[in-house]
Amino acid sequence: MVAPLEAARPLATRDHFRAHPRRRVELTAMLRDRQTADEQTVIVRDLGLGGAYVELDRRPSHEPGAAAGWPDINSDLGALLEPELAVTIELTAPTLWDPLPLRGRVAWVRRASWRTRVGVRFDHHDAANLLALYDLLGSFAFEV
Repeated sequence: MVAPLEAARPLATRDHFRAHPRRRVELTAMLRDRQTADEQTVIVRDLGLGGAYVELDRRPSHEPGAAAGWPDINSDLGALLEPELAVTIELTAPTLWDPLPLRGRVAWVRRASWRTRVGVRFDHHDAANLLALYDLLGSFAFEV
């Protein structure tokens, strides 16, 4: 005799799942909206093959605690970012000859009074850029 089917239970969900691990980094990058070409300097806080977490500082450059070299609030791209917006992150790092352009889409946006946090999910269309990202991530394993 076959046992009756139990009512379907929802699968246990994890708080957060990533297909690829991330590395904590602090890299300067340029975040560019691919449709309007608006851009802003950002700090990449963590990075992986699948995406990145970046921060945009919204304080005027003359305000105490504002990141040096970041644009004034009048040119704030953070106010325009929405999930699924097509963006490009151009990473600069000591191990790269040229900025590394990585295309992706905004996964999430969190706004605070002076900072905008953004998650970007990469859309890899260029094998050379994917390999360069892989090499860059590998270089962080050997930093002291």
